[in-house]
This record gives sequence, structure tokens and C-alpha cells, in this order.
Amino acid sequence: MSQVLRIARSSKTTVQDVNKVLGDVCPMGVQLEKEDYVSDHPSCIHCGKCVTEAPATFAQTLFEKSN
Repeated sequence: MSQVLRIARSSKTTVQDVNKVLGDVCPMGVQLEKEDYVSDHPSCIHCGKCVTEAPATFAQTLFEKSN
């Protein structure tokens, strides 16, 4: 089994606030519409800058993934 990191917006944070943070720190220019998981966006390269630059805005979840 391998582990997969998913990055989601915090439930206490609005999509608009998340997009403001992403606009400042995301090298790929990811912007959310309705989805909660940043890491599910097709442009996300999983660099983690959003989490390291604004940890209160994002939540990280580690999932077990079967091969």
C-alpha cells in the first residue's frame, strides 16, 4: 500500500478566502470553484506551498491507497 496526501480547504475557510491565498502562493495558479480538495484540481502539482505558506487555511489528510 502507498500513501496519498490530499490537501483540502479548511471547513472554516470560504472558497473565496482559499482562492485569495492560492493566488498569492500557488505556482500553478490553482483556483477552486466548488470543490474542497485543492490536490484534486487538474493543475495542482502537489508542491505543498499552499499548506506551508498558509497552514490555517488548508487541512492535510493522508490516505492509504492500495496498488
